[in-house]
Amino acid sequence: MGDGDKETRLKPTCVLALIDYNFHKVACGHGLTIGLATSENIFTMGSIVYGQLGNPFADGKIPCLVEDKLSGECVEEIACGAYHIATLTSRNEVYTWGKEVNGRLGHGDIEDRKTPTLVEGSKDRHVKYIACGSNYSATICFHKWVSGTEESQCLACRQALGFARKRHNCYNCGLSFLQFMESTKSSFDP
Repeated sequence: MGDGDKETRLKPTCVLALIDYNFHKVACGHGLTIGLATSENIFTMGSIVYGQLGNPFADGKIPCLVEDKLSGECVEEIACGAYHIATLTSRNEVYTWGKEVNGRLGHGDIEDRKTPTLVEGSKDRHVKYIACGSNYSATICFHKWVSGTEESQCLACRQALGFARKRHNCYNCGLSFLQFMESTKSSFDP
């Protein structure tokens, strides 16, 4: 709860350590809370088990400032899963940290992250929104036009694809892409 003790609270209580900040976004996970202040500072509090507070020096009892790679970045969105956090910067970069299981952080490995780490797969994408569930992360991206020569290969790893539908998954690198049909209406083909 960020108030330095382990007392149970049955009604909303002011976190005195954050009284000087104005917050415009808050997200909660299993035993953790993240807040985005109007000053673009990110504060976390709660469990430190998997590094989900984003600060290796945090004790979890009082709010800690998430700095490291997000220092100087303009963070626009925050999202929180059970044991992981995702942020979206104004430069369309996604940073994640916390517990890594089944690819929920998007880094292509199985290592927990104790500090914000850039999701390399989001670098060339125009990410508009982020979301986290208890055990997953998701982004909504604007897609650019795909040329006819690129249709038959994965845009990430450039391996040949053998698909017959407009939606496909690259089984080599695990990325998913949509091919849009040119028309006056925007439509998706399931």
